[in-house]
Amino acid sequence: MADFSGFELRGINVYELADGLLPEMALATGYDLGAVPTEEALRGLIAHIGPAKTLQDNIAVVQERLGTRDDALTFAANWTERSGVLEPVHRGFVDDTRHVPDSFKTAIFNTAVGRWQERRANRLIQLNEAGKRIGRVIILGGQRVMGEGEHPAVAQLAKKSGSLPTETEFARGYIRALLLSKGISPVHVEAIESTDAEDIFYQGLEVHRNNVMNGRVLAVGNAPSAIQVAAQLRPVAKGIDASFDANGRQLFMTGDSIEVARHGEGPETHQNPFSALGQIARNGLLLHMAAQDA
Repeated sequence: MADFSGFELRGINVYELADGLLPEMALATGYDLGAVPTEEALRGLIAHIGPAKTLQDNIAVVQERLGTRDDALTFAANWTERSGVLEPVHRGFVDDTRHVPDSFKTAIFNTAVGRWQERRANRLIQLNEAGKRIGRVIILGGQRVMGEGEHPAVAQLAKKSGSLPTETEFARGYIRALLLSKGISPVHVEAIESTDAEDIFYQGLEVHRNNVMNGRVLAVGNAPSAIQVAAQLRPVAKGIDASFDANGRQLFMTGDSIEVARHGEGPETHQNPFSALGQIARNGLLLHMAAQDA
């Protein structure tokens, strides 16, 4: 059974992924998901399970429903590993069975918390060192003010400028320099005055329309959210030009891997399994929506 790293987008039923993981999560936490995937039901699951409070505060009920004595952490960690969202991916977004090319006209990602930005950059560095050719990198920068705990470089940039950096300023001052130091060039950082993912991609794609619409595009993410960059980019690009990725051979996705935290390991090296549950549900929603136009 395919998981969230080995899906086939055309004809996908996200309730079947990872041996019925989403319905099991819903059943265990008391959410009525319904028999057939819908956008409304999946959005509801994100809101229900995202904070992980249902799982943690009602663990006795969950144990009874699933007939096990596992604690909340074990449940969350097992579900996260089973989903496949922490596995590395390098594939076509629509179809993972086709050959992934060795060169891309554009690699693109949006900003996020500091560690996630660096992991996305490091993924590109890995590919570059493996001989993959990338014509240019486009980073779509948000305006959220970052916290010092997100990355050591945040405090360094704040000391230089006198204030905490926005995601865009972090990308310009740290991520871009990191990529350039590894021979990846050019790197464009676009400041987008929006907090809405769809709008961020729309504004960014309008600026870089020729580079994104006319050539192979690599959406760069990080576990457990690698799916999200490609899934958010594709409908926006198709709205600008309906021919984008029409044959499923223009948009590709890549993402790193990370281990799940079972013993209190920190976010620098491990993924918190409770926060991963919301990401799994969000990936399900975005795959379901993307399949409608695959």
